[in-house]
Parts: sequence; C-alpha cells; structure tokens
Amino acid sequence: MQENLGMEFHITVNALQGRTTAWEHPFLPFRNGREPLMMLLESNAPTDLVIIMLGTNDIISMLNKSAEESASGMLALIRIIYQSLSGPDGGIPKIMIISPPVIGNLSGFMSMYYNKRKDESNKLAQYPNSFCLQLGCNKKKTNEHIKN
Repeated sequence: MQENLGMEFHITVNALQGRTTAWEHPFLPFRNGREPLMMLLESNAPTDLVIIMLGTNDIISMLNKSAEESASGMLALIRIIYQSLSGPDGGIPKIMIISPPVIGNLSGFMSMYYNKRKDESNKLAQYPNSFCLQLGCNKKKTNEHIKN
C-alpha cells in the first residue's frame, strides 16, 4: 500500500492475528479490538482514513457469536471512530470497512475454529453493506475465501 500511494503518505498498520471486533477470546488475551481503538486513534492523529477488516474471528465456534453480534461489534468500532475526532482538523476520519471473506472449504486447524460457521460467515459478509450506506463509510467486499 505504501509503495502504491507514495512516500508522501504515512501508513500505520495495526493488524493482530485473532483480533475480534469487541469480544474477549478465551485463549488469546488482548484481542478485543474495541478496547485499544480510542488510544490508537488518538496516538496516530490526525488520521485521514481508518480501514477496518474484522468480523471473521468473531464467529469462531468457541465464541459462539452470531453475524448480527459481530455486526454490532463493528458498529461499536465505528461509533468510537466518530467520537475520537482524530481526523484532520479535529474532525472525523473517513472510514472504510472491508467485508470479511466468506469461509470456504476448511481443513485441519481452521476447521476447529470455523466448523459449522459457514452460514454465519455468509450472513456476516452482508452487514457492512447496509450500515456503511447508513453511516457514510466506504466499503470494499472481498471475493476471497478463508481456506487454511
């Protein structure tokens, strides 16, 4: 992304394997994306654009969350971004929500986490479209599938 945009842009990546929108993971501590978000926004201000691609980890079998609950977690993150005023001139940064990829054919390790969760994955991919239209977020839908 940095190479494509050029050096006049500053890219900050805050990716973390296993992160959820707003839920605690029983075996991976500090993965609740809601908890550090305000601090990250304030420490990186001003921010022109916040890109979020979360939700897939919300629907792992052991968390037992629905697509609706994951969408609620995403809305909580969007509210925090709006409240942060971490955009240019103390405004609201633009928000881009990348819809999580739909779960495909699973094998091995991944099947432990997403067994019987394909229906929720399909539902989850539909939510960002509706609330991005309502809230003015940009959205990008991926056509990729989680396989391994």
